[in-house]
Amino acid sequence: MNDNVTAIVLAGGKGKRLGQAKATLKLGDRTIIEEVVDKMNGLAGDVLVVTSPIQDDLPRGLPAKVYTDIHPGRSALGGVYTGLVKSSTEYNLVVACDMPFLNLELLTYMMSLAPGVDMVTIKVGSNVEPLHAVYSKSCIGYIEDMFERGDLQVSHLLHMVDVRYIDEHELDGYDPDHLSFFNINNKADLAHAMRLKEVAAK
Repeated sequence: MNDNVTAIVLAGGKGKRLGQAKATLKLGDRTIIEEVVDKMNGLAGDVLVVTSPIQDDLPRGLPAKVYTDIHPGRSALGGVYTGLVKSSTEYNLVVACDMPFLNLELLTYMMSLAPGVDMVTIKVGSNVEPLHAVYSKSCIGYIEDMFERGDLQVSHLLHMVDVRYIDEHELDGYDPDHLSFFNINNKADLAHAMRLKEVAAK
């Protein structure tokens, strides 16, 4: 466990394509957010869950501090911002609540690369994973500038800060199947996640 890092779990998604909020999705007998929070408690000294004002059905007793978006309606970037403002540490591991296959060794490696940069994230080809990343509090000012311009694209922050990218070769050493940042956007994704979970349980 790294007491110098806070884990921020983003749980404000409406899940329109799923017909329910992502935070309440179940794989087996537990919600995904319960599993994600448990994993984060094994990695970081403090765990924050950032949710939206309309998200009122999180599982009870989550071992995490729950905060509502400071700026509601500003997409995932607003969630990242809220988590960074509420965090008490310089470095912060940010993940989405709908990532059921987080790889703890990969996340630990990412945290080890954080000192000296604003952000650590994964880049495979042209695809970047800003919601599976480590952020420094130095990103707060840049996000505020984006808000002033009406820019809510998390990916645009990458062009403004000093980023340490983990390339595909590095990633393959920890997660050759690239499942750590697999997230559930629709019912097909949910079905795929259930199949993977069943295979892993055998």
